[in-house]
Amino acid sequence: MDQQDSIEWELFRQQQGDATAWFKRLSRDRAHLEHLSSSALKAFFSIGAAWDLSTEEKRTLLGGISEATYQTWEQEQNAILNEDQLERISHLLGIYASLQSLPPTNANGWGMSPKFSSIVWGGGLLT
Repeated sequence: MDQQDSIEWELFRQQQGDATAWFKRLSRDRAHLEHLSSSALKAFFSIGAAWDLSTEEKRTLLGGISEATYQTWEQEQNAILNEDQLERISHLLGIYASLQSLPPTNANGWGMSPKFSSIVWGGGLLT
């Protein structure tokens, strides 16, 4: 997310607090949606690398996309995501940001910790 998206998101959160409504409003503007999708994918792949997620785990987090779609998105990072995919990435960004704010937790190392893995992967949230 670039600085303008970040500022816009924070202002919206302060006023509304509803990410779904924010994404629905943005989806009306295709150019902005393209820009937001590109930023979201870059952030998603950065978090995936930091958390050492497998391709299958990343595909699951994106809503179970196909291998071919995943490979295209990973190489080009310029797809136009739908509202569900943007919301999924938004939640991951929120988790990542929240983990950064919990000293001395390092969000990069926590993603694949046994506790996180048991909650997300083994706890049925993504299965």
